[in-house]
Amino acid sequence: MEKPRHSCRAVPLLLAAIATQAHAGVIFTVDEGGPSGLQADIFYTNITTCFPILASSAGGGTGSGLGLPGDKINGMSKAADDDEFVICWSVDPASSGSSSLLAGKFLLGPGLPLFRVNDQAANNQAAGDTFVSTEAFDSIGILPVPVSLGLNSNRLARNQGGLFIHDFGLLPDVGPNVFVPPGTPLDDVDGETAVPDPCALPPLFFSVASNSPSLLTLPAPASPATIYVDLDVNIPGNEFLYASPGALGLQFADDIDALSVHTLNPPGSLFDPLNDFVLLSLARGSPTLLALGASPADVFIADGTGLRMLVDHAQLGLRAIDNIDSLDTVALVNMNVTDTFDRIYTDFCPADVNNDGIVDLNDLSAVLFNFGATGNSRNSFGDVTGDGNVDLVDLSAILFNFGSICPP
Repeated sequence: MEKPRHSCRAVPLLLAAIATQAHAGVIFTVDEGGPSGLQADIFYTNITTCFPILASSAGGGTGSGLGLPGDKINGMSKAADDDEFVICWSVDPASSGSSSLLAGKFLLGPGLPLFRVNDQAANNQAAGDTFVSTEAFDSIGILPVPVSLGLNSNRLARNQGGLFIHDFGLLPDVGPNVFVPPGTPLDDVDGETAVPDPCALPPLFFSVASNSPSLLTLPAPASPATIYVDLDVNIPGNEFLYASPGALGLQFADDIDALSVHTLNPPGSLFDPLNDFVLLSLARGSPTLLALGASPADVFIADGTGLRMLVDHAQLGLRAIDNIDSLDTVALVNMNVTDTFDRIYTDFCPADVNNDGIVDLNDLSAVLFNFGATGNSRNSFGDVTGDGNVDLVDLSAILFNFGSICPP
């Protein structure tokens, strides 16, 4: 059965260093109780020019049939249409990823370090970040090398804050690889989906947590394993059932923790297993996880053949006791992960430290003048990688990209 194709917002890895803090369209949700004071039933964006009110609220709450104390969005997704993809995801605060050598750091491009779940967890930052797989997948399973990289690992795609290629504008406001003292309040990203224009939102699919009081007033069945579609997240009353637990091969008591809906059908259509497929992860304690002996860090697929595991946690560089909180996909370019990562960078200007549109002597001077500076990357002009240090890695990035003209 041929599956539809989709192009999700490509999230970057450090194949080439990027100094600009460019933001394309991303919609995200957070767990309640973080230091930013955001609500768990609201869709947010880091593009503050679109929705400057309510800390960049893009909708949700009463606009999505929610808005009661205790309501919480669990999974969220736009309509995706890709067939081969890498997977991006977030983890919960208790997850630390694999520390195996195979899943360790490796160097690409000009030799820039890439941060993974295990690194960011060691720095008490992982909960507010999203990561991307080094392996590629389709609706059947993992794609072999050389399409995939054969590392069974992951790389930081978006940091919670600080000066990084992409960030959510959340707290703590430090770059990657900066140690955050234990006990520091952290924002926890619970969902993410990329959109072409964050100021003109598409319909969004979502699931809600089992203890959300509005679950009883949303379209039946009132299960945390139900997926809803909201045609306009700012207008109440246009929330519809997309998929019931039974249609997805789930049990009523299962809890969808993350999802990515792949469909070409008109918004408001029911789940069509012959043409649609849904990637999902299940929260700890879900009966289907217990029945299958599976992990909350595994990714399942629901389609015309039923429900089955698509991605084992180890293929993402995660542990069986980790938990995936969000899912998104990035369409493959030229059927390989390396070209996909390269394409990701076309939206940004590598190593343009002063943001003047070209990588030149001014950028080189900035690195040399601040060479050896350490600490929070916001205080280290010339820190191309956002790791808090101005060092040989940043100098290498400038030289590798010297003369590059930034796209408009």
